[in-house]
Amino acid sequence: LTLTRLDSQPELVREPVELGAVVEKVAHMLRPLADAVGLELTPVTSARISAILRPDHPMANRGVLSMGDLDGAEVVMLDENSLIRAQVMAEFRRTGSVPKIRSSHEQIFCMLNAVKLGNFIGFLNSSDPYIEQHLHRMGLITRELSPSIEFQVGFISKCGRRLPRIAAALTEIAGRLEISDRSGGDWDGLGL
Repeated sequence: LTLTRLDSQPELVREPVELGAVVEKVAHMLRPLADAVGLELTPVTSARISAILRPDHPMANRGVLSMGDLDGAEVVMLDENSLIRAQVMAEFRRTGSVPKIRSSHEQIFCMLNAVKLGNFIGFLNSSDPYIEQHLHRMGLITRELSPSIEFQVGFISKCGRRLPRIAAALTEIAGRLEISDRSGGDWDGLGL
């Protein structure tokens, strides 16, 4: 998928965008409207939120970060409308941990720049291969969170309506791939 957007420079920029990230943002923004007009999410997969940091950050030597580890840590977040922010903040509240939020960002790449320049910790769905590649190019690393924080990604449709055949087929294939990944299998025999 390629989207055209107006960047901070006055030229048009074309760049690949991971569809799961777009679906996540749209689903979160539309949730109140979806409830009001009777829409539902058909989950396709789940996405895991990771901590993003520089390799020289004091917590970079830990393989997994608990919310207790992040109590008082300087963090940067996505904006208040972000599903990722909502879920991370809910976990902070649940554990009684209080981070020092230094900034909030509408744009993922602005947040990543703040992580890099300020040596802060950010939070993102790093299971997206495009994001993982970009993090590597920026010299940033990921750390799992404990407990893990996940959210559902899928298709939005009217309540009681069947998904189009192509969406139903994609949901079925994604489910088989997820089962195969969990069992350590490969794609052989999945009918792809």
